Amino acid sequence: MKSVFPEMILIGPMETNALETISQSYDMVFTTVPNIRLYALKKPVFVVNPIMSIDEKYRLVQAVQNEGNPQYEDYRVEDLLAIIKKHGTITEVSALKKELNDYLQGRNNKSHKHASKVVNRNKQAEFNLLDILKPEFIQLQISSRSWEEALYVAAAPLVDAGVITRHYIEKIIQTTRNEGPYMVITEKVALPHARPEDGTLKVGLGITALKDEVVILGKTPVKYIFTLSAVDNKKHLSAIAELVSFLDRPEFFTLLDQAEDPQEVYAWVEQHIESD
Repeated sequence: MKSVFPEMILIGPMETNALETISQSYDMVFTTVPNIRLYALKKPVFVVNPIMSIDEKYRLVQAVQNEGNPQYEDYRVEDLLAIIKKHGTITEVSALKKELNDYLQGRNNKSHKHASKVVNRNKQAEFNLLDILKPEFIQLQISSRSWEEALYVAAAPLVDAGVITRHYIEKIIQTTRNEGPYMVITEKVALPHARPEDGTLKVGLGITALKDEVVILGKTPVKYIFTLSAVDNKKHLSAIAELVSFLDRPEFFTLLDQAEDPQEVYAWVEQHIESD
């Protein structure tokens, strides 16, 4: 990360829980494993591979630039050349330098020209919990024979509504097998989510309460599944903050266990968001 963003002051690495008590201010978060609690911090979150290719580094630079942070919009050509030299041989340095400079200059001019439009559009597109949750996305008293089946069933309403593709859940299962149950954020509660490029079509949230808990990888029990689909790092942050506040309420889970009609759960969420 230091070679990709030499102008940044990088803090860490640190555990997710430590971010909630950190005294230093920070602008964004880089992580190697998706973690839903990071999004509740209302900071841009970038999920990266532990070892990034040149293309991945370049796309990461673009993503950070697209956050609209002016101190990274004029990224230096010399820094990009240094990264490229580490992983390959440059035969025409001056030609490459000129082409990179022309590209970045043109990109920055375009970014500045449309900056106000982008900012206004992003503000209008920021979602709250009721914007991404629908009664038809809520499932109660669901039976499942395995944690993989439970994730597929929990995501089914979002797939049917065109919010995510089936590949999105396949990616979550693959990541879980490789990294462990990253989506389990508290006792028996899972918030499966993946990167937008892994099959996100729209912003959405599904709530599934299982009749009996399933065990992920033979050691982590789960009974409540909140399937999240996010199109970027920012637009859903308010919705996630509202959801996380519900996860600290025992009466919310009592309702999920006892309710028979998804509309009852939706009405409870609607009422408590308004009262808060």
